[in-house]
Amino acid sequence: MLRLLSNRVGLYDRPASSQDRVLFATGLVWRFVPLKCDDADVAAVVERMPAVEVYGGVPSAGEGASDYPFRTLLYESSSYSHLKKVHIEDVVPATMTEACGVAPGSAPIMRVMLWNCLLVK
Repeated sequence: MLRLLSNRVGLYDRPASSQDRVLFATGLVWRFVPLKCDDADVAAVVERMPAVEVYGGVPSAGEGASDYPFRTLLYESSSYSHLKKVHIEDVVPATMTEACGVAPGSAPIMRVMLWNCLLVK
């Protein structure tokens, strides 16, 4: 079970059970994201793409140029698009360095991004 306001967690590209997973970054989980969708769709969204807000993200070594995986999966979805203007000034970040606001090995800053909570460990 994911603990909110936890110590730094790993932000992966696939579930923790996958041996091929890649650690894209570490960060701090702030909260589960409030959904904006029809009541009939809530169960499906929570099952397949539950999101958390993560702050203070720092890309892992060698992953700064990797694609930020939730550019369209979360920020462009009807369930989470309401957070686009809250988290991002203009354009949804394309890389992990852009999403975190810092390069690998840097000190974290207070920038919030979405992550699929099924891929947090």
